[in-house]
Amino acid sequence: MLAASKGQTLICGYLCGVLSAEVLNAVDKANRNALILALVGGHVDTMEVLAQHGVSITYSLPAPSHWNLLFFAVFLKSAEGIRFCCAHGLSPVRRNEVGERARSEA
Repeated sequence: MLAASKGQTLICGYLCGVLSAEVLNAVDKANRNALILALVGGHVDTMEVLAQHGVSITYSLPAPSHWNLLFFAVFLKSAEGIRFCCAHGLSPVRRNEVGERARSEA
């Protein structure tokens, strides 16, 4: 996760090849996965590598927020992050588990 947050795309690609899916989809103490950490750091290229290697794009935070990657992208006002999320099937109009839509966070 540190490599993702720092935008170390090559290291992430290597780690994705040697680590299990369980480890790749681990979360930090704030319940953020590697994709969220890469997004927060503005590393869309790293996000692409992580997604290609099976890191969960549909992961969402636990209650009470249930925010997914698209919610974070909208909150951060990251146009590249929003494009990434939409290109990978996350919808700005579908509601999450608590009835919120990503675009209502903008």
